[in-house]
Amino acid sequence: MSNTGKMSMWGGGIFACAVLIFACVYRFSSPDVVLSEPILFTTYREYPFTLSDQENASLQALEALQEKYALLSEEGVPESEINMYREDLSLRQREEEEWGVLDRYSWNEDVYELRRESYGELSATKTMYTVTKNNETLFTTEMYWGSEGPIFSWKIINKKPAFLFSVPVIHTSGEASVPEIWYDGAFVSQAFSLLRPQYIFSYNDRIGFIAEMPNGKEGVYYDGAFLAPEFDDIWNVNCCAAHELLPTVYNNGILLLYAERAEEKYLVEISLITL
Repeated sequence: MSNTGKMSMWGGGIFACAVLIFACVYRFSSPDVVLSEPILFTTYREYPFTLSDQENASLQALEALQEKYALLSEEGVPESEINMYREDLSLRQREEEEWGVLDRYSWNEDVYELRRESYGELSATKTMYTVTKNNETLFTTEMYWGSEGPIFSWKIINKKPAFLFSVPVIHTSGEASVPEIWYDGAFVSQAFSLLRPQYIFSYNDRIGFIAEMPNGKEGVYYDGAFLAPEFDDIWNVNCCAAHELLPTVYNNGILLLYAERAEEKYLVEISLITL
């Protein structure tokens, strides 16, 4: 997410020491949420917390934090995500068009469609899908069919379509999948040399992602480089009944996200405006 020289990266060991020094020094409870002493820097803040009830953990923690601290994000307004409009295809249409259109979305006057090109078990033949714009092919690739279908997010980022999906892979332990994003004419993993790109956002016309770092941890990549300290997991998708805080960009340049490191939960604020 930021170019070299725009923001210095903290080494994992150095930052871990800072966490040990500052975190877990002081705790107070706010109904079910227990907040630890935060790490506060000018352009980066992380707030450790624990919660007895794990449902909506990040949202409960955010409410407790807003009562205790003046968050950087409170000075701004969340920027609205632009999602394409989905056309409701009836079940009969889906059955009749089993080898045709599976999903149809639109934005402005453009129509985007997802078509299945071939079908089969992963061990035999690949299931290939094509995404079109106004009946012209954008890309064709193998996709994993999840709870939201092959593509689980259709967004508009900087006036360009972004499609989030998973690609099946075969491991010795069985079938699995890895996340991928198609944006601006290319697969993000290839165009940005990123591992497992999972989430895309934008601020000031600069593109950012939640992705896997070279050491296997997850981090925030913005405008060409990884920004913040690493995490074991950064929450970036809600499905089924789960409802947690997703990465949110505010108009004052603050990125707010929910993450975990060493089995401890954090709400994290990163300033993008100074980069």
